Amino acid sequence: MKETERPAPVDDGAFIPGSEPLVKDFAELASLYRWFVTCGSVKLENISRGEDHEKQSELVAQLVKLRLLRFDGHGRDSLIPVHARTASKEFLAPYELELIRQSRNLDIVRRRFHELADLYEATVNIPQVKPLLEILTNGESIRASIAETYADCRRSVWSAQPQQQPFAWSADPAESDSSLEGVRASISGDFRTVRPDIDIKLLFQHSARNNPAVFAHLRTIHDAGGQVRTACEVDAKTLIFDSEVVYIISEDEPSIRATVVREPHMVNIMCARFEQNWNQALPLVDNDPRYKELTTHDQKKTILKLLANGLKDEAIARQLGISVRTCRKYIAEIFAALDVGSRFQAGVVAKASGLLDT
Repeated sequence: MKETERPAPVDDGAFIPGSEPLVKDFAELASLYRWFVTCGSVKLENISRGEDHEKQSELVAQLVKLRLLRFDGHGRDSLIPVHARTASKEFLAPYELELIRQSRNLDIVRRRFHELADLYEATVNIPQVKPLLEILTNGESIRASIAETYADCRRSVWSAQPQQQPFAWSADPAESDSSLEGVRASISGDFRTVRPDIDIKLLFQHSARNNPAVFAHLRTIHDAGGQVRTACEVDAKTLIFDSEVVYIISEDEPSIRATVVREPHMVNIMCARFEQNWNQALPLVDNDPRYKELTTHDQKKTILKLLANGLKDEAIARQLGISVRTCRKYIAEIFAALDVGSRFQAGVVAKASGLLDT
């Protein structure tokens, strides 16, 4: 097969007829143009400055073609210089219009090629390449995308769920349409059929242990073969499939937004962060009664750090996924244990005692 021919390279300026002197003879052209600007109106008979007459005439003709010189209004025996900005607009106007026309034609042709590409891929069933970063702002599209990714999942599903949400765990996502509750169920571990070939890890906050409905649901996941752990704080609402696709969910009721990340380097960073939090978390289902004591201690230690950072009761409760009443109860117990009467005193004592070092 004959090699596809490529267009020959074009010299600078040659693609616009008449503009070649701006590149090839620019120094001489600029010198003559400067002389005209200095002199103002110049009669043709006075143009020759002792240089080659034929070359001089050629340069003058080029300046006229480039609209940098024009005949004055009193006849054709004198030339006056034109501001280069004005000349460029006049000289380039027809070519710019042609470029606009060609650009529009290119857009039309490009769209037709895209339509034919879609036709080709639909005909031969070639999977479309998904973007490395995608933003989903519609609840239905988020839930559908998660369902599709889970169906294609081969190895693992990891889910991080900060801030316990007041939604019904028994809701069937297939019947929830685009509701916020349905999407929350999809991203929060509502895997009705835990596939034995999939490693499922769910990371919740400690507050999930105190909600009977949430605890019962997570125990069901655990009994079906999934792994469930809790931590005092969880960074972001996240779903990770096969360590290849990450969904980062943000909610601002009544809307919900998902950032889908497929860029390998960014995905690896998020996976490493999840594994770090997972390794420091506590198993949810364990008969050891000390786990309740450990989670409470973990929450109080975090509350102490947040108090030292100046957070209010409501902000601390929201960050830990607990009620404001429970938060204030823990703060009172912290004050009693440290024998202090204010947030400031608690921060000073905690720092002096090394309680905030880890």
